[in-house]
Amino acid sequence: MNPNIAIIIDYTGFSEENNLGGSETWAVEISKQFKRNNYNVFLFTKNPIWHWSLSGIQYIPINKLSNFLTYIKFDYIFISRYIFSSTLNLLNDYPLHNNLYWIAHDTDILIDNENITIDKFNSNNILKNHLNKIICMSDFCKECIQSQLNLNDSYFEIIGNGLTISLFNTNKKTYKDNNLFWSSRWERGLELIVNHILPILHRDYPNMKIYVAQYDNEIPDEFKNNKSIIFLGKLNKKELYDEMQKHKVMFYPNFYPETFCITIIEAAMNDMEIICPLTHGPATIFKQYSSIFPKYDITYNSDEEYNKVAIDIKERLEEYYNKDRIIIRNLIKEHIINNYSWESIFKQYKERILK
Repeated sequence: MNPNIAIIIDYTGFSEENNLGGSETWAVEISKQFKRNNYNVFLFTKNPIWHWSLSGIQYIPINKLSNFLTYIKFDYIFISRYIFSSTLNLLNDYPLHNNLYWIAHDTDILIDNENITIDKFNSNNILKNHLNKIICMSDFCKECIQSQLNLNDSYFEIIGNGLTISLFNTNKKTYKDNNLFWSSRWERGLELIVNHILPILHRDYPNMKIYVAQYDNEIPDEFKNNKSIIFLGKLNKKELYDEMQKHKVMFYPNFYPETFCITIIEAAMNDMEIICPLTHGPATIFKQYSSIFPKYDITYNSDEEYNKVAIDIKERLEEYYNKDRIIIRNLIKEHIINNYSWESIFKQYKERILK
């Protein structure tokens, strides 16, 4: 008999498969992998408002969860990083058998829209008695959650996010210019690059621009009106990857507390030179390649530091086509495929969770 899996996304925001955030994308893609490996998957969300099926996965309104709990035995139950007591309470009379897992895809996990504390955790019988693992995306993510709950290491498992490798044309050869590329929310350091790093780079590359793609089409006027910024707005995956193919360097300052940072590995798969201090989520992703990543501080509060960053970018632009850099970039792509394809992510779940 095929095992049954319930994935519970207990917040509004799950709309359509082509317009999802990181946690929702995880739910869809890992569900596909479960299904391909003969698991039955039931994805409970506040959207859609009806029960439908796609790729063999059952998408079910969360208000129907109690009905399903009465007649289906779920071998594994995954709950989202934001959960409500009312949803957890539905599990009070359910034979959990230590099969409950909490997916923590952020620096916080919340109950009833409030950060969970160790007191709240211990006062919730479902979590205290039946939670098997909290699944984090990186060492940094684990540290954040562990500081909230003061739980020992046995409660945690680290399994990252994934990529659909077939979307990347790794053999594609395109001309790459010397412009920088940015794919993230503008609040996560764009001002720093535009006002502090780019003016230094303009001394050697007076026509250098920064191409900016982000999650939505809104950006402050100060960026829209800056002639050094080409604002691309919100791109779908194909558009994003095609754009990454055009530029040599992605610089991400990485002072925002990213628990994973999917855009870094997307850029690497598109043969970009990644300039990103190894802190937060990327420190786990590229741990074995730490020697080739920048070593400067991430405070970015002095002219000396800005100059170090600019010099690093210039050197990597100049070395981009050198043989050694090609070898390094290919090794990183191989590392990503082996560890962060959705097939690999499922394998990690199979080996560590689905026993």
